[in-house]
Amino acid sequence: MAYKVKLPKKLKLHPVFHVIMLKPFQEDKEDPSRVESSRAPIGAKAAYDRDVEQVLVDRVVRKRWCKPKREYLIKWKGLPESE
Repeated sequence: MAYKVKLPKKLKLHPVFHVIMLKPFQEDKEDPSRVESSRAPIGAKAAYDRDVEQVLVDRVVRKRWCKPKREYLIKWKGLPESE
């Protein structure tokens, strides 16, 4: 048995999930704020409080069954390289 769920198109996921992968929502009556997500909205752009001085390294990480992902090592202005 499976359920089809509504997902934002940006996720690019197949919207059908087997019941084993789903669980019912449990409201936390002691802390109702837990219902609100603390994550950034999908598609939100990152903002940094520091300026980029230099991109030290960039690489492409490839994992099985996933799209390649580009990662960067950044040298921030005003911070040592270890940060």
